[in-house]
Amino acid sequence: RSPLLDKDENTANARLIAAAPDLLAALEALIIDLGDTFEGFKVKREVIENFDSVKQARAAIAKAKE
Repeated sequence: RSPLLDKDENTANARLIAAAPDLLAALEALIIDLGDTFEGFKVKREVIENFDSVKQARAAIAKAKE
């Protein structure tokens, strides 16, 4: 079965590619908002940067911008 002939997978990939700029912008905004929110509770940014989810988000952002 050729991936070139798998219409469902190609459609899903096309949707993901189309959504990628919006997903990247949302992830970047979420990281900023998260930092601002935690700083409002007097949590140091270093603590936030050590969250696994923040590390994963930053890695994904970096990968998207390579």
